[in-house]
Amino acid sequence: MDAVIDLTVLIVAAAALYWAVRPKPLFLLKVRAGRVRVISGTVTQACVDQAESICGMHGVASGSISGFRTRSGRIRLTVSREFPPEALQQLRNWWAEFGWNAPSGDRPPPRRATACR
Repeated sequence: MDAVIDLTVLIVAAAALYWAVRPKPLFLLKVRAGRVRVISGTVTQACVDQAESICGMHGVASGSISGFRTRSGRIRLTVSREFPPEALQQLRNWWAEFGWNAPSGDRPPPRRATACR
């Protein structure tokens, strides 16, 4: 019986730790009935419109789209399971061209470090 209690405490502690340190999204969009709404964070109306258009093209009626900051400072898009791979790729393509990751017109894109051989 003590082993069950210890295991339960361990699972609860692990879940609490995960909840505390998991990455927080910069923004969260929810899709309901094909309409996209901003739940948290800030995105442009163009981003919402493009997400809605892509959802319509692929028949995505519900789901979510999130943006997470990577270690390199870029923003990675993630979507829920309702999105087919083609829809995710279209979102990523649009994001790379017009999203926060897009290089500004007044400065060159950042250079990538190359490994020494």
